[in-house]
Amino acid sequence: MKRVLPPFLLPEASAITHLTKDDVPVYMTYGRGAVPVTRDTNEGVWVHHALLGLKLQEKMKELGLECVVVYPDHEDKQYGDLPSFLIQKLKAE
Repeated sequence: MKRVLPPFLLPEASAITHLTKDDVPVYMTYGRGAVPVTRDTNEGVWVHHALLGLKLQEKMKELGLECVVVYPDHEDKQYGDLPSFLIQKLKAE
């Protein structure tokens, strides 16, 4: 049996709900691309779906925050990889 969050808990579980203008930059990587999902798709696929990262990125951009999302066929052209992102951000401090 699949475990599914009750709809009233979804906003509390979403990082998008808790963003503020003073949040740190984020770098997210996903192993699979923006694959289609249905009601029958395993929850591990939709809970860790690239579209969730892209939606978070969209909201962070609205707040003037940096968010890098990487998945197959959508690479990071600015930093190249997570270690480079972290080094650059730590040097800026």
